[in-house]
Amino acid sequence: MAALTFFACNAFRQIYEVSHFFIRSGFSFGRSLDYLRVKRDRYLFQKYRQELWDNQCNHSDKLCNPTLKQYNLRNKQKQFANHPSATDSILSRAADMNRGEIDFSAVEYPNDEYLGSDAGDFQVDNIDDIEIVDGQEVTDGVCLSTFHDYIETLPVYSNDNLGDIKEGLSFTVTGYILPNCEKFSINLILETPTRDIALHVNPRLPQNYIVRNARVKNIWGSEEVSSALPFSLHRGSKFAIQILITDSCYMISVNGNHFAEFNHRLPYKSVACLEVSGDVDNINFSRTESSKYPERLPESKAKEIRVDLESEDQIDTPSAWKLITLNGCNDGGLQLPYYGLLPPKMFGSGKCLRIEGRVKLLPHSFYVNLQGGQDIWPHPIIAFHFNPRFAKQGGGIGKHVVCRNAWYNGTWAKEQRSELDTDFCPGKSFSLVIVCGMASYEVYVNKKLITEFRFHVDPEIVDTVYVQGDIKLWDVVLENHSAPNGAGNRIYQNPAYQEDN
Repeated sequence: MAALTFFACNAFRQIYEVSHFFIRSGFSFGRSLDYLRVKRDRYLFQKYRQELWDNQCNHSDKLCNPTLKQYNLRNKQKQFANHPSATDSILSRAADMNRGEIDFSAVEYPNDEYLGSDAGDFQVDNIDDIEIVDGQEVTDGVCLSTFHDYIETLPVYSNDNLGDIKEGLSFTVTGYILPNCEKFSINLILETPTRDIALHVNPRLPQNYIVRNARVKNIWGSEEVSSALPFSLHRGSKFAIQILITDSCYMISVNGNHFAEFNHRLPYKSVACLEVSGDVDNINFSRTESSKYPERLPESKAKEIRVDLESEDQIDTPSAWKLITLNGCNDGGLQLPYYGLLPPKMFGSGKCLRIEGRVKLLPHSFYVNLQGGQDIWPHPIIAFHFNPRFAKQGGGIGKHVVCRNAWYNGTWAKEQRSELDTDFCPGKSFSLVIVCGMASYEVYVNKKLITEFRFHVDPEIVDTVYVQGDIKLWDVVLENHSAPNGAGNRIYQNPAYQEDN
């Protein structure tokens, strides 16, 4: 009787979900079938994926992959959303699990693109989170296609002699993009009967994005397409794509700049072959055991920061000669992401870093890192991370959340955040000055002191300035500065945001 009741309830739930989606899709029978197909493929992908991990671990630990553990913690957090105490405990466990994990950009661009679940505890997603658009599923802006644009041509390059796969191993693929190129792909393939793909890197030139995905038993998972960097591959030009293997993810760089991470979905130690297919030519491949990542190309190497120690008190707004051209760019601008090199032990007390630029018209966020070293792996020590995050509705006129943090001892410190009213406005130029004081960094925007951040590490370890995000960058200069105390100059802070000292 209990089994009959279970099957009846399950059937009723399925009928309810399909009916609900049938109504939402405008009574489209085809779109409803697409929904059922995507839902089935999502379940099968999780099931087959778990089977591979079980075989890899010899059944010693059902969830030996730390990434799978994080996904299940997130699912349980959703289930216990109405129980704050349980949610806090789950979040605490997730934070402990993340310590020491490579997550260079998580503060600025959270990556929740892929929220899987254990096949043995499969939970049906809320139908309101799923949308079928032209045969593709979209969840929170992430395409979950399982068939579209996945018809592979014969490989133009194949290498099945990859050797022992371990953390720190790096594959670099270089070549030439043909003038008529539509797309190409780099696949890391497992030695299984269905040639499962642990990592599928698929640049699509007409759409100007790079898809990352995985396939198991001919079922594709959810696509990841977002990145903090602009698309930089062009027809008729050379390319270099590096894939670094770490215990938690693949790290992917394009033309010498870190582009994205892809958490392991399949056991990376089982990768046996690398294939390249598509509209590319002159493919070269190199396998190296890297001590740092990414491999810099001449155009992506750090630039020396201009030093001007002759004058003091240079907190100025950008000069009038910095004109914006018709295409929205400044001819004298600096390319992002920007890596600037400081002289060793130069950024100490009494020095200031002046950064001039303009906020883009529809900003999401930008950030400045004062850090030791320009590598992304191993994770650099970040003495000061300054990150304004703009409102979702068009950037918000002047008001936004400003986050401050530091990375050391293998993890982020406790984040400090405040809602501030500053001169960071969409389309408006700014002069950002970070002053190294006696015990803290003082941050000025157009001569207004907006916040301070006490030292977590010795400021003399800073030798690199990293700038990224939704701004046009004009100039970065190291100067002397006798900073005012700033008492009474603080701008309004929303009491809803508590600043930690």
